[in-house]
Amino acid sequence: MSLCDLCLSIPFDSLPAPPEPGSSSIVSSKRDLVQLWYETENKIGVPLHDPIGFPYHENLDALAASSPSCTLCAAVQSGVDLWIEDYRDAEKSDQYFLQFLKDEISGGGQRLWLTKRFSGTPGFLVLVRIPDYTTGVYLMTGVGFTAEAGLNDKISLQPMTPNSGDQNSLDLAASWLEGCVNRHEKCAKGDALLPSRILDISAAGDMIKLLDSEGISGKYASLSYCWGSSTHFTTSKESLAERQFGISLSDLPQTILDAVIIARHLGFQYLWVDSLCILRGDAEDWARESARMIDVYSNAHLVIAANHAKNSSVGCFHTRASRLRGIVNLPSYGVDVHTILLHPHDEWIAGGRDFHGEPLILRGWALQERVLARRVLHYNAQKMYFECNHGIVGEDGCNTPDRWCNLEKLDIARWNGLLWGYGERNLTKPTDKLPAMSGLAKLFERELGAQYVAGIWSNALIEGLAWQCLRKTDSEITSQEQEYIGPSWSWASFDGIAATGLEPGWEDVSEILEWHVEPKTKANPYGEVINAWIRIRAPIFPLVPSKRGDTDHEIKVRQAGIKPNPRFCTPFTKNDEGQGISLDSKHVKESEEWRAWNLQAMVLGRYTNSEDSQSVEPGKDIEKEGSSKEEEIVQEREFSQALVVTSMDGGTTFKRVGWLFLEGVEVAKAIEDQSYWHTVTLV
Repeated sequence: MSLCDLCLSIPFDSLPAPPEPGSSSIVSSKRDLVQLWYETENKIGVPLHDPIGFPYHENLDALAASSPSCTLCAAVQSGVDLWIEDYRDAEKSDQYFLQFLKDEISGGGQRLWLTKRFSGTPGFLVLVRIPDYTTGVYLMTGVGFTAEAGLNDKISLQPMTPNSGDQNSLDLAASWLEGCVNRHEKCAKGDALLPSRILDISAAGDMIKLLDSEGISGKYASLSYCWGSSTHFTTSKESLAERQFGISLSDLPQTILDAVIIARHLGFQYLWVDSLCILRGDAEDWARESARMIDVYSNAHLVIAANHAKNSSVGCFHTRASRLRGIVNLPSYGVDVHTILLHPHDEWIAGGRDFHGEPLILRGWALQERVLARRVLHYNAQKMYFECNHGIVGEDGCNTPDRWCNLEKLDIARWNGLLWGYGERNLTKPTDKLPAMSGLAKLFERELGAQYVAGIWSNALIEGLAWQCLRKTDSEITSQEQEYIGPSWSWASFDGIAATGLEPGWEDVSEILEWHVEPKTKANPYGEVINAWIRIRAPIFPLVPSKRGDTDHEIKVRQAGIKPNPRFCTPFTKNDEGQGISLDSKHVKESEEWRAWNLQAMVLGRYTNSEDSQSVEPGKDIEKEGSSKEEEIVQEREFSQALVVTSMDGGTTFKRVGWLFLEGVEVAKAIEDQSYWHTVTLV
């Protein structure tokens, strides 16, 4: 197939750059249904005027008519077909999408526009306006260009090979590492102290051995992977001497074997693998070594991440699914160009760094393994990536200027962001919730100069208590009766995203008087705890279930297959509709177990809008204007966040069970009335 006249006219060398969006979102849960939004700093939408790129086909129908006879149009059509398939799948399977989003976003007879890729690498993106929205576009698809080595100086990318373990893929990984070491000033390069035990893989044959390496320096690679539920090949006290004598490669699980192959190809003598370098079944060794994770991963010259492998038998290497590769002759390049269909979520620089959906990304321990690393070689289902302090690059040329989490600035805001990502992950042992963050906690403690209080920081205790429970989409309804993981007030006790972080204008209302934390072992003071409490003085008042029926919004929520949050009234509520509360336990919400509890609100703090507070004229006597005017002003400028708590003993020992927002007048009255202030212990 040849090219149509329109494709022959495309100035690939001088396509306009894509307009820089202010934010992005996805349609439904489909990662490749990317929407880009254009707005100013004050969040007011700014119309995006034509042209937003090189004018391509007038609409999707025109593209479909041209694709049978044009190679490039056919490639674009393939990407559009995938977009439409995802969109229609959302229409069929996502009830929330049907109830709340479908009427707002849809396809239509919009013109297609072509731009450069955000990374600037060879290829193009296809943008389509979102109907009825002047400030948004769909990043519908994209096509990347590669060429055989040495054939074209305009295209340095070589075609992706089907298997990530072949010679070309290994050579690409080696070139990424070499380029980082030789050219990236922000990336650490020198030797480091080896972990207490490490695998010596220097022998060329089929044997490696476990080495006691305390005090030895060198360069080593570390493996980040999913063990899975299958039987693991591990080291114990009983097998330690055997591992030190030698380990046959044929005995290794596939993922560890592949890691040995990668590390050898990249020139490493040493490889660290947790299952072989930490003694299985030895609690003391485990506590000591888990506390050293900050050093193990931050000192590794490279971390090899088997992201796509759900267990250790799958391997790092695999044959990637075809991404509709083809060959097209483009006169502007003078050679046959290999095309590959791009993933829209990878192309938008803020969208493709979390590697959503990869099994390893769902593993709790893997978060600090990635964040602490100097550089990471990622083996994903779609392609390989290389991540360092200069950003993330993929095999198809996608490139982001920043790594997923940059630790150049260690503050509470960065910690809160890490907790968000951590909450989406799973742990085989729920009691690992604090240990799996212990390396990062140790690192942050050095910078913050604060005490670590069962997951929150002593210099921001109220903020640490004010987390909001955002449930994981795949979480099951489970009882709260389980092994002790942490106090109810810590995010560690919650199986899901604990959204933390305060906006400008916050002021503490509650006061922390004292706290106590008892770690399970002194070997890792950042790990498991067996007891923790906080004594707090705060406004506390009863919550009474609302007697009003479902609102229109709640009816739609039920139709989307979601049970609405229960609504409660406070002593200050002016109507019987009340305020929705978010319960931490899905089991408690679904079973309505909360009906047997005496629920109360504990105010932590409030937001005060200083601009609104100036809306009253100076010298004006508000009291003479009447209480309704006063309440209106307070309502405008204040709202607060409160914990939902219940007494454990009928006295002053409470546990957290949820959270809620309260509006201005309710907060103000509770704060002013000293009868609502109590000193209690949260456990």
